Amino acid sequence: MRRVFVALDRLAEALAFAGVALISVAIGALIIDIVGRKTTGFTILGISDIMQLLVMACICLGMPFVFVREGHVGVEFVTDRLPPRALTALKLAVAVLSSVFVVALLRYGFVQAGQQIAKGDVSNTLAIPIVWYWAPLLIALGVSALACVVHVLRHLVVLVAGAERIGAPREPAA
Repeated sequence: MRRVFVALDRLAEALAFAGVALISVAIGALIIDIVGRKTTGFTILGISDIMQLLVMACICLGMPFVFVREGHVGVEFVTDRLPPRALTALKLAVAVLSSVFVVALLRYGFVQAGQQIAKGDVSNTLAIPIVWYWAPLLIALGVSALACVVHVLRHLVVLVAGAERIGAPREPAA
């Protein structure tokens, strides 16, 4: 199970890094567009299409990292007081609910993407095929769903076996 976590963690980090690279490109393009408009009247055609695609891709590609590292918001003043077994049961319940929710989002996303792709939808200015807008979201949801299911299995094993902790990825050293 440790190998699965390490592989998922590396994949999530790579996707998050790709998201950061895409947002950096978006910021660079926006700066060039603003400076060009203010100085020479030059503008990047379709900057809104480009920005929308790259910002959305950044947000989506960062999502699996949070699911793999279980980095969602928690109420620690409540959970810190729980005994280890109760905390594991709570984490299992959260992982199950997260799995159901993310898988439902993934299924709905595939249906919606399929409909828009079948209609031939494109972006307004540059006519970027809609598949490029859906791909980051669907990839992110797929990896996030996998992470949720792995967490369900991990917490289930910990709860049943009574082990303290099995195979969770460690935070990188500071």
